[in-house]
Amino acid sequence: MALDDQDELDERIRQALRYTVRLLIKHPNIDPAKITEGFGFEPKMTHVAGTPRKTLKGDPLPGMYKESAWSHSFRVERNIASSSKMS
Repeated sequence: MALDDQDELDERIRQALRYTVRLLIKHPNIDPAKITEGFGFEPKMTHVAGTPRKTLKGDPLPGMYKESAWSHSFRVERNIASSSKMS
């Protein structure tokens, strides 16, 4: 790879954007299935108010959930250089 090609590659890498977006909805008593139906996204995590607490792996925790919750996340990767002309 020529030096100019490497410089261009390095610049493109520097201009890449990567981030994660997480949508977390909490409600006193909504059924998380209604949120899934409304958004059409599969949740990463849900729980219903009044049900026993547990870890993400499913192991029991003390107490009950005080509110319902629903969460979905996704990763965004965008290269700024691809949307602008480079010489």
